[in-house]
Amino acid sequence: MEEFEISQSACRAAKNSFFARGEQISTWAEKHGFSKDLVYSVLAGRAKGHRGQAHRIAVALGLKPLPADNPEIATHPGRET
Repeated sequence: MEEFEISQSACRAAKNSFFARGEQISTWAEKHGFSKDLVYSVLAGRAKGHRGQAHRIAVALGLKPLPADNPEIATHPGRET
């Protein structure tokens, strides 16, 4: 299985998207049932999003492609499903 690396530019774009929408990251995290601390870690590049909740967060933020075998992962408001 090939590892997918999340780029810093993708993380910046995701953070800018929150700013542009006027939405707080912590509010988004709560709405989607994620730990706000882990969402901040994914956006900062500290959590790589390889597995578990960090992976689900990265997918929901649009930082990683939606896995074909798990379409029920919550998606980012701008992501097409």
